[in-house]
Amino acid sequence: MDHRPFHELAAGAALHDLSRSERTLLRVHHMTCRACAALRRDLDETATLLALAPRQRPAPEELRAAVMRGITSGAFVDDPVDREIAALRGERRRLRALSVAGLAAAAALAVAVAGVGLQAVSLSDQLAASEAGSRSMERRLAGQEAAMAVALAPDHVTASLGAMPAAPGALASVVYEPGSTQAYLVAQRMPPTPYGHVYQLWVADEAGVHPLATFTYDGTGVLVADFGTDLAGKKAAMVTLEPEGGSTGAPGPELLFGEL
Repeated sequence: MDHRPFHELAAGAALHDLSRSERTLLRVHHMTCRACAALRRDLDETATLLALAPRQRPAPEELRAAVMRGITSGAFVDDPVDREIAALRGERRRLRALSVAGLAAAAALAVAVAGVGLQAVSLSDQLAASEAGSRSMERRLAGQEAAMAVALAPDHVTASLGAMPAAPGALASVVYEPGSTQAYLVAQRMPPTPYGHVYQLWVADEAGVHPLATFTYDGTGVLVADFGTDLAGKKAAMVTLEPEGGSTGAPGPELLFGEL
């Protein structure tokens, strides 16, 4: 069986560029093909990790103008992050160039795979059983796509957060667009949230330390958490471990901390 059409659909999914029918087609295929499902997760995580870029620093206007001329003319793509973005955009163009006949063939393949060894009732049962898991995956993918969109914005800001002893080895950044509530924590290698507890986001400014949203993490894949507030003018951000329900008083044990 040729899985290349599904690889191309997975690339489009990483860029949030699939129609509803294409998303359904890809989801049905992933129910019976672990390799393609794993590729989808890898592409989604690669796209999200573009947000983990170094802090942005203003460049001289002459250099910025020269770079923009090069980008516009397509004369060069030298930065590793730019190369990754260009590769993803190339996948997107290749996906959208699929002919109607190619998509029809991919649909026929998906129907054939779904039909092997499965009865209609069995497939319905599997879909019902995986509904909750699908919703959870969709929420995670939506968060990754939103963080990636902010990371690609020309005026975005990225700041690194340091790992505290409670989260050794964690890698984390904050990516946000000043003047908007588009602000996300993007992290890897965080420990799973202990039972009966939550992780909580905090920000600090001249007025003090302010508690924000709580979330949990299962310890797998890329963690994306939404600050839900404009981080322009904020001095620092951190993640703490709190009892279930979160804290409005003194912060609990710190897992991540960094200046913005």
